[in-house]
Amino acid sequence: QHGPVEEVRSRPATGGVAALLGSANLLQGDVQGGCLRLGPLRLPVDHRDGPAVVTLMSDRMSLDRPAWQAVCLPGVMGAAVMRGPYRMVRVDTAAGPVEVAAGNVDRSPGSAVEVWFDPVDLWPIPHHATLPTSISTSTPASPVTVGGVR
Repeated sequence: QHGPVEEVRSRPATGGVAALLGSANLLQGDVQGGCLRLGPLRLPVDHRDGPAVVTLMSDRMSLDRPAWQAVCLPGVMGAAVMRGPYRMVRVDTAAGPVEVAAGNVDRSPGSAVEVWFDPVDLWPIPHHATLPTSISTSTPASPVTVGGVR
C-alpha cells in the first residue's frame, strides 16, 4: 500500500498494514442489509453482507463524551500503561478489546466505561487477512509504502 502516512494509517488495506503503522484496534462485526453490527452498535455501511473486520485508531477514540457527534461502545476498563506520550487504556467491549489513547484516567480497572468515536473513523478491511488484536509502532516519515519497495 502506498500513499501519505495519515491516509495509509487511517485507511489500511490489510490487517498487517493497520498493525504496522499505528495503534490499530481491529473489531469483529457483522454486516446485514447495509447495517454493521459491532456489539450493541448498529451503523449504516456500504459493505457486502457477512462477517466484517474494521479498524479504529486508538487516538481517534475517547473515554469522555466529546462535544462532536459520536457513538459509543460500552465496555469494562482494564489496565492503563504508558506508550510514549500516550496513556493507553485497554477496554473490553462486545466487539473485542480496544486500546484507547487517554489522558488522565479517573476510573479504576473493572469500571464500566464508554468508548466514544466518530463512525467515519471506522474502516473495513478484508476479513481474510491475518489480524493481530492491536500493536503500537512509531509512524514512519511520509510517504510510505507497505508491501513493496520504497
